[in-house]
Amino acid sequence: MKRRGMTRRLGHDYFDDAEERWRTYRDPSSRPQVPRMPFGKYKDQPLEVLRQDPRYVDWLLEQDWFREHYPNLVQIITRFR
Repeated sequence: MKRRGMTRRLGHDYFDDAEERWRTYRDPSSRPQVPRMPFGKYKDQPLEVLRQDPRYVDWLLEQDWFREHYPNLVQIITRFR
């Protein structure tokens, strides 16, 4: 069912976009997953916040326990240096 007046006013097919947004909202697995810090002072925050604290990144990378238990995070935050 096309709603021509609304579509014309918005300049695109607003209702098709709304369907896609709703599908993404209902199914969280279809949303891109943002890697988050699992512990510490940045717990549950996106890893990107570590870019603002290079001293913390350096400290983390010096910790043997961190390198051993979080190899994926090591790979990601090493790029922040």
